Amino acid sequence: MKETSIVDYAQQTANKLALRFRAIGLFIGLVLAIVYSVYHHFSVADTVLNVAKTNLAQSIQIGGTYYQARLASSMIKTEVFEHVWIFDSSKELIVREGNKIDSIPSESLWERRFYVKDFWPYALIKSKVSYHGEHTGTLFVSYRIPLIKSFVILCLITSIFLMLSYYIKTRILNMGQNIASPVYSFMTTLEESLRDNKFANKKKGRSFKELVKFETWLRDFFIQAKKSEKVARKALADAQTAKIASQVRHDIQGALMIANSALNNINEHNDEVRILKASLDRVKSTIQDIPKIANLDDKDIQGIIECPKQVVIEEKLESCHLLSIITQVVSDMSLTNNNISFTYDISKESERSYIKVNYKRFERVLFNLYKNAVEAIKESGEITTRLFIKEDSVILQIEDNGKGMPQEVLVKLGQKGVSFGKSNGTGLGVYDAFEQFDKWNAGIDYATIENKGTTVSLRFDIAKENPLFPSEILIPEESTVIILDDDPSVHESWRQRFKSLDGNNIEYYFFDSPEEAKASINNLQEMNREFIFLGDYDLRSNETDGIKFIKDNKLNDQSILVTSSLDSVLDECRTLKIPVISKSIQSSIDIHTIL
Repeated sequence: MKETSIVDYAQQTANKLALRFRAIGLFIGLVLAIVYSVYHHFSVADTVLNVAKTNLAQSIQIGGTYYQARLASSMIKTEVFEHVWIFDSSKELIVREGNKIDSIPSESLWERRFYVKDFWPYALIKSKVSYHGEHTGTLFVSYRIPLIKSFVILCLITSIFLMLSYYIKTRILNMGQNIASPVYSFMTTLEESLRDNKFANKKKGRSFKELVKFETWLRDFFIQAKKSEKVARKALADAQTAKIASQVRHDIQGALMIANSALNNINEHNDEVRILKASLDRVKSTIQDIPKIANLDDKDIQGIIECPKQVVIEEKLESCHLLSIITQVVSDMSLTNNNISFTYDISKESERSYIKVNYKRFERVLFNLYKNAVEAIKESGEITTRLFIKEDSVILQIEDNGKGMPQEVLVKLGQKGVSFGKSNGTGLGVYDAFEQFDKWNAGIDYATIENKGTTVSLRFDIAKENPLFPSEILIPEESTVIILDDDPSVHESWRQRFKSLDGNNIEYYFFDSPEEAKASINNLQEMNREFIFLGDYDLRSNETDGIKFIKDNKLNDQSILVTSSLDSVLDECRTLKIPVISKSIQSSIDIHTIL
């Protein structure tokens, strides 16, 4: 954009505005002149003509020319009309009146609308004369087009707008000069202040509040300059800490890859291996919160120093099947805590409840809450999980019979650093739970009795069902169910579940080999048979897994992935729209047949 002074800009603006005003004035003058001419034609000429026709009709019918001649002469004397012609019904001229009317041939009137006489234009009006519905004659009148009056109107309106444009232009120029004067004075003072490294005393003449406010802000900016040095040093330290955290993230990821690879090479099917894999998945999910700035260089650090703002990452929420997450976490906890009895008290209507949270984040929060309950029990005890519906909300309660907490600790729960009964406790788990539940518009509440136990109650709004996390398995009658899992115990578990569906003409095929399962599916597709595929993710195969098998065979709409490694497959299932359930609810999920 080209630089310009305030005065020059004001002059340019004034010239443009004045030009527009003049053009508008000329346009309005032309419009008013035309309106006047039209008004003169219809309002004056037609009114007189209507009167003449009323008086003329009967006299033409009677005959003679005396009355017609007097009427024509009267019309001329009104000075509205220049010439008058009266014809009978056979187009014979009866009367004509007007100045130099002989120079206008009467025969030419029937085809004309205008004519020129003595270099002046005249408008010609033709009107039929009727008496009791019978045509008795024709009246022609002409009047001089009022060019002079129209021109006067045009000149008057244009002159008014010219004076207005001149006035506005003058006012804008004066205003520009009035604004420029104190600005120039302020700029001079500012240059002197910067040259002397201090602000000069306020001079008279700088009266604009905006300039005074800007000067005050600038003065404060210089005063705060040294304080900014401290902020910059802190930002530098934070950036270096983040860089170290990123490197730690990288190293942990490398170690997790090695550990996960080693677990995949173990061909045994036992709970310990599953727990290790679930724990590794949970660690991988946790370290995602460490900022991805491994390549942070000095330029990036300088940017953080100059703009030390906290980065807020928007959390993606989705509708999740609550019972699936609960049973997965409880299953993992129970296998490593044999001294504790884990029990359920779940109402029927709450089994299919969905809540809107971040799946992985909520699973970590829930794991920490159960871990706190386990750690509150000294030797042996019981943890009861209750799930029920109350007032359009779903309530989850985790109750333990551990050591409880004193009231002075209870009132501080949710604050950063508050912990009880742990030698190395940080309180971050409960603090994070309160923070996350606030973000999710959910509720968390603690009730405790010292030496008797603690109950944590979680309240959620009920969300819509999400096809990604089925709460029931629907099998069409007279269809086929294909089960693919490398663990024989899983096959047996499915057989027990399917016994309740006997008599519905449903066939079941169990496979531990992806190749055999694929051959059976191809056969069903060739016969155009309806089927549903229930497959594990970890098939102990170097060539394929459950997701790849579904994707390669285009079974997305006919499959449900059943896995104990839900954390590690969730993102891919979400992308491919493959429904997934946890093996922890395999023994309890509702199974129904449909027509």
